[in-house]
Amino acid sequence: MNPSDWPRQTPERMVRTSLHDPENMRELLSAVIPNLVNGFDFTRLKPLPLSFFGEDWREREADLLFEVPYLSDGGATSTLVCLLLEHQTNTDRLSALRSFIVSGAFWDRCWRAWRQSKPPRPSLMLPPIIPIVLYTGSTTWGSVTKLGELVDGPAELKRWIPDWGPEFWSLADRSLEELLNGGGWMQFMAVIRVEEADATEFERVFTAAVTHLAALRQTNQVRWFELLSIVFGYALFRRQEPQHQRLREIVQLAAPDRVEEVNRMSMTIAESLIFEGELRATRHDLRNVLEERFGELSEAWKQKIEATTDLERLRAAHNQSWKIGSLDELQL
Repeated sequence: MNPSDWPRQTPERMVRTSLHDPENMRELLSAVIPNLVNGFDFTRLKPLPLSFFGEDWREREADLLFEVPYLSDGGATSTLVCLLLEHQTNTDRLSALRSFIVSGAFWDRCWRAWRQSKPPRPSLMLPPIIPIVLYTGSTTWGSVTKLGELVDGPAELKRWIPDWGPEFWSLADRSLEELLNGGGWMQFMAVIRVEEADATEFERVFTAAVTHLAALRQTNQVRWFELLSIVFGYALFRRQEPQHQRLREIVQLAAPDRVEEVNRMSMTIAESLIFEGELRATRHDLRNVLEERFGELSEAWKQKIEATTDLERLRAAHNQSWKIGSLDELQL
């Protein structure tokens, strides 16, 4: 990841960005479906944009979609990995429903493409989908895992509910030893695991993660420095400024020939933190004005405001919010 990209990164986006690397995705699937992971050809991993489904999906930033071939005796089968990222303390009880809707939308798209193809055509066969929820919160999941748990009514009517539920990988259920003994991407997960720990414990785990990453340098320098950058960047975002100098020294010792890049990254992240503060303040001001004028905002509007990362758009919406007659007139 180029240091110039940092102003556009947030901790949540760092997690998403990291999974576009085929080796990082391999590590995740090794943890989620270890008995199947060797069948995937990660060299042909292909991210799908959410706009793949249409305009309504553009704001679903927590969703990641990948096509990857699965190799078996029958040949290569194109498979969709539908990854929902839950990067907060509170669990989302609708995750099973969300993964079901994403899967149905993908299959519907396949069906429409089949109908539009010219005959003669083979019988429609849908690709398999692997729904996964990656939960990085500090507490265990403890919420809905199956679609049927969301459907009300007597038991005798539930026989028609699909037995649908994604695979869950919860960071809180993994020990630090398990993570630190894992691959390069798992070192990133170890740092996230202790982001709320005291300074001494965080520094211990951060140092261990950086040390483990050093082994990658001998085999893949590019991936080593990308993971080191992500681990360092995430730590700077999550920890208080007084600890930044010590974290910088740890990284500089691990990469003495990249000191200039490390320092530049640190400075850029400091700018990003200021930018994030301005985003939060502007979102807060916009919500306050809208609620003062139009009452409690719907969940959809709250999510739309939170999903907007263009500071100028937020400022323009804030200026406009005093002049509009209804929420429908707001341009955001």
